[in-house]
Amino acid sequence: MMELMRDLPGTKEEALLHLCEFIEDCEFTDLACRILYTLGEEGPTTKCASKYIRYIFNRIILENPAVRCAAVQSLSKYGRKCPPLHNRVCLLLKRCFGDSHAVVRESALVHYKILQNAELNSYVDGQLGVPVGNLISTLQGYLADGPSKPFDIDSVPKKVKQQPKKKDENTVAAPARASVTPSGVRNYAEQLAKVPELVELGRVLASSKTIPLTESETEYTVSCIKHMYEEHIVLQFDCTNTLEDQLLEDVSVKVEVDEGEFEVVGEIPLESLAFDCVGTTFVIIQKEPESNPTGTFSCTLKFTAKDVDTTTGEPDETGYDDEYQLEEIEVSIGDYMTNWLSPNPTALWDKLGEENQLVEKYALGSFKTLEVACKEIASFLNMTPCGQTNYRPGASSKSKHVLLLSGKFLGNTEVVAR
Repeated sequence: MMELMRDLPGTKEEALLHLCEFIEDCEFTDLACRILYTLGEEGPTTKCASKYIRYIFNRIILENPAVRCAAVQSLSKYGRKCPPLHNRVCLLLKRCFGDSHAVVRESALVHYKILQNAELNSYVDGQLGVPVGNLISTLQGYLADGPSKPFDIDSVPKKVKQQPKKKDENTVAAPARASVTPSGVRNYAEQLAKVPELVELGRVLASSKTIPLTESETEYTVSCIKHMYEEHIVLQFDCTNTLEDQLLEDVSVKVEVDEGEFEVVGEIPLESLAFDCVGTTFVIIQKEPESNPTGTFSCTLKFTAKDVDTTTGEPDETGYDDEYQLEEIEVSIGDYMTNWLSPNPTALWDKLGEENQLVEKYALGSFKTLEVACKEIASFLNMTPCGQTNYRPGASSKSKHVLLLSGKFLGNTEVVAR
């Protein structure tokens, strides 16, 4: 449904109504909460948003506490984003004040108070201007010190802090190298939206696989994800400090780019990186509008290292500057592509015609079999094999094969390759 609404905007209202009908009999709490979140995000932007409110309020009456909370949050978005529905939503939220579950009552009261104070809307809708993790830690410190004056959001650091590394107690050994996550499986939009410096760049059009830039056994491990915007490329570096006796501060990655086609216009350093923690730093690269250049970047991890007393956990007051050489990053044509399966690639090929065709030659001599060659071509272009044209061992010829691939260039333009 989500892909249908994204690719065919005209189907949004009908798709949302199908979701409304679906949750009437949905027995899965997580799925119901996700659908209610979607209704809250997409419903207020439709021409007749009021028709979804009845379905959402029914969940508050009939469901368990977790779903009722999700319904309250979804309902409140209609009150904030649709002024004609403001009073109606406030009335429905007031009916939730007598809910049997305390969390539902508190959620309804909070959102009701927000609707009564329009100045709070921007904060609720994620326009904080500061990373959420930093806000939480600052608020905890504010409450611990005993608040004597109103909280000032300007006191929240705008630099991204590291996040504790999650461990799986059942895991015996880690893989030799960092895993590579397929493009499109993870959604980075919410993570990037929490970084104020990246919000103004616009919408993320494509994100690459996770690429390790170090061996997993080294003292500092770094991986990179390339995010494509209309006029920028954002390099996301996820860093881990494996040294128990060191604290890293002012962590950044120095990226050297080819002159002319690329220009580094910004860096978002990591304030600190403690032992066994994962932190993220970003580099913003500008490219010409409507151009999609390729190239190779050299990368160096830079930081200030402070020795840590492992018995007390206290770092030294002074540190020393250090750097660590990383693997090069290559921006290829596949980084601008997102996976998409064409329902009829042959018809799309004929429709686009020769005027939209580009011919390129690749050396395939290093591949021992057609099966390996087909997999590597699809991986290099970051495109999806189409139906029966995918190489099938035992069924496809060993001497020749016609492979059709499809994808979307920068998330919008349909592309087919043969």
